[in-house]
Amino acid sequence: MSTLRCYIITDDDATSQLMKQYIDRTPMLECSGVFTSAREAFPGIAASGADVVIASADMPQLGGLELSRLLPSGCRLVLLAADPGNAAEVYDAGVADYLMMPVPYERFATCARRLLTMGHPQASSSERSWRSIFVKSDYKIVQIPVDEILFVEGVKDYVKFHLGHDQRSVMSLMSMKTLEAYLPPDMFMRVHRSYIVNLHQVRIIDRGRIVFGAHYIPVGETYRPHLQQYIASQSVAERPTLEN
Repeated sequence: MSTLRCYIITDDDATSQLMKQYIDRTPMLECSGVFTSAREAFPGIAASGADVVIASADMPQLGGLELSRLLPSGCRLVLLAADPGNAAEVYDAGVADYLMMPVPYERFATCARRLLTMGHPQASSSERSWRSIFVKSDYKIVQIPVDEILFVEGVKDYVKFHLGHDQRSVMSLMSMKTLEAYLPPDMFMRVHRSYIVNLHQVRIIDRGRIVFGAHYIPVGETYRPHLQQYIASQSVAERPTLEN
């Protein structure tokens, strides 16, 4: 059996130190990172993968229940809490375990055995079912069908999802880098530092710009060769260039 990679997310130093000590003490678990917020942790989770995330249930901005709906498919979530108030809701959300703080090592070891029995759930992006994603928008969790995403625009510390041909949009507090690492690479491509496009929705490229209705998406020089390669691979007979 191989080792499970664990990420710790909590804004309490004592809790993070205790969890790291418990992980280091437990065979077949390894600590891959300690973070004070989910936003800080997501790039690593999305890019290199995590088998287990151990997080506080009541963190500001992004709590445990919300986090359970944002993690990549197959990543197990263990929540840490000071009271059992929402335990039923937590298990309904598919959380692997719910630990009451301060948790003794014996209870953590029981949780570890459960996780090890579950094994390695992490699936590659090509094996996931990419029907929808969940994002935090204002104080709500919003489900976005991926095939409705036309393009995503980076707006300072936010990303703006442009959806459907009626140009609906959803704003979410996250970085473009985080989102780019999470989206399926065979469906989405970054074409500019401020834009990610849904390749399945691209219909027109006009003088090097991708057209979505009234929106003209520029293609940055750094990203142009990758997009050109994709166009060439999908073209029939004469292979057009972005300048055509």
